[in-house]
Amino acid sequence: MEYEREMVKEEERVFERIAELPDEEKWEISDELLVVVTERKVELTPREVNEFMALIKGHHTRDIFRGVINTAMRINPSKTTEILQRY
Repeated sequence: MEYEREMVKEEERVFERIAELPDEEKWEISDELLVVVTERKVELTPREVNEFMALIKGHHTRDIFRGVINTAMRINPSKTTEILQRY
């Protein structure tokens, strides 16, 4: 149970850290996450599509990044983790 709480805390720190990045880096990570999702033929839910559209339009909020990262993790966890570790 304690391990699960720590994992949730760490996940939240990732979203916070990304939301605090300079704008240029937010655009870079957005592009990389978009590549993760588009390089595989996978069906997205309407919510996931909306989150990616918001990201493309420059809405770089913690909640948008949370949704996009969760989608990218579902599609390609190793590549997404690699991207997150660079930022």
